[in-house]
Amino acid sequence: MATHDLDQTVKLLRTLAIPLRLELLVVLKKRGGHIGLPLILADLGEDRVSQSNVYEHLQALIGEGLVETKRVERKVFYGLGKGIADAVETLDALAKKLGPARDRGGEGGGQSGGNGCGGGR
Repeated sequence: MATHDLDQTVKLLRTLAIPLRLELLVVLKKRGGHIGLPLILADLGEDRVSQSNVYEHLQALIGEGLVETKRVERKVFYGLGKGIADAVETLDALAKKLGPARDRGGEGGGQSGGNGCGGGR
């Protein structure tokens, strides 16, 4: 992986490391199109997050191209940005480079379960 690609991947992972940002992307995907902040807050649970907190995280996602805005008169609506496809491609490439997850249990010699090497009763 080239240094530039690696830097971009790290930046993307840092942006997505905050659970609320992932929730925002899921809400926008689920709703489709562009939606206003009140509807986003309703989906997230207004008692759980503040408008200013959601706005701050939306700005971070906009900065990465994962979310875009559309203005209609004085209202701002949010939707998935064109950068979301690149992000999915980047994450998919990273997953392929890392390979499949190891089996951590069962018969594969993982930490749980017996391995037949003493320690029994």
